[in-house]
Amino acid sequence: MRKLIIAVIAAVAAALPAHAQVDPNKPEDQFRAYAALAGSGARCGVVDELDTDVAHEFGNQMAGADEKNQAAFNQIYAVAKSVDCADPQLTELLKLGAKLVEAPSDGYALAFLDQGVCKASEKMAVTRLYAAHRVVGMSEARKTAGADARKEMAGFLKTACEKSWTDLGLAYAEVNSIGVWNFKYRNGSCLSDWAKWAGPFDCVYGKPPPGPKAYKDDVRFGRQSLRAAKAKAVALELDTAKSCKAFSAAERAAGEAQMKADAALGIAKYNKKTKTLAAGLDVDSVYATADAAIAAGRAAAKTTACDAFAKPLPEAKPDEPEATQGEPVLPAAGAARIRETLDRAAIIAASMQACEALPNFAATKTAAEAYIAALPPQRRLVAQAESEPFLTELDKKACKADALGAAFKATPLFAVDALNGAWK
Repeated sequence: MRKLIIAVIAAVAAALPAHAQVDPNKPEDQFRAYAALAGSGARCGVVDELDTDVAHEFGNQMAGADEKNQAAFNQIYAVAKSVDCADPQLTELLKLGAKLVEAPSDGYALAFLDQGVCKASEKMAVTRLYAAHRVVGMSEARKTAGADARKEMAGFLKTACEKSWTDLGLAYAEVNSIGVWNFKYRNGSCLSDWAKWAGPFDCVYGKPPPGPKAYKDDVRFGRQSLRAAKAKAVALELDTAKSCKAFSAAERAAGEAQMKADAALGIAKYNKKTKTLAAGLDVDSVYATADAAIAAGRAAAKTTACDAFAKPLPEAKPDEPEATQGEPVLPAAGAARIRETLDRAAIIAASMQACEALPNFAATKTAAEAYIAALPPQRRLVAQAESEPFLTELDKKACKADALGAAFKATPLFAVDALNGAWK
């Protein structure tokens, strides 16, 4: 087999003749498929990073300790990374590779969810968020096909998660791979260092925040948060006052909680003292209290009709003056942010196996799983990517009420849990 593997390296760089076919039963073609998928499966949009990692692992297992086989794998991997995704032979190899790794990758994803909190590393939270996204719509046939891999990984995690991250092997490799993959779906301020002070549910509004450049980022972030609070306030008030029926019970609960958080962060970072740095460049108002900011948003609902929810948001212009840059204080903007907030709360709940801090966790998890199953895939991808900081913090504290403290009760996740599953 070794000679056959070496012999096919050159063929990867160009399409095979029309009569040549990739044989799914030939070990050398499987080897090439693993190498090609590891190199370009994600780049070409055929699979996710979990699958490419599994392909890399299986290819390395086939190569063993033989240096020539390892060299062959590395060369095919490198060539695959540079070949056009439309190349016929690469397409065939990727198709075979994807088929070979689907069942084990599915099984691993299910095992990540089964495990729940991994004491060895809270960073493993990212694998559960991804898994919650992956298993949506997964057929029973796929689950059955992945059963052996699920059992294997579950047994491995049960032991390794009681040790340290260095014992997690392939499972921990997914932390970095999925984390890198997540980055392209995540707004910049959802990076964990920002979430430390801004709050994981506040990070959706973008980094760097818009507004006068004379401000530091945190001041502009506060300004943006106040705008977001007022947008939610006008949306929620309009829905209530004029019976627009724009929101479900869960959206309203999540929106109310996040509106208050936005306003509190806003006045802490953006106020009379900080605005003086660029007062001449900034048309936004400052408020003495969070309630005053929310009231200003609610007041705008008096002159607004329900059809405002359907109006498209104005597109940001590259040459827009700094004084007017930021979140539009409009019902449609508030509604969009409210739904993003619930998306994140839902996928977090769906990614957990237990949470002492949520009194109604079982009902919340069931409702959350149904909710994310109905989301468009792109929204679900963004939600799982942006939820990483928050779930990581929950894992650090094992989702225990005494460890999380009173601040946890102000989060959208706790707010929707209070509904006891009645999200509609």
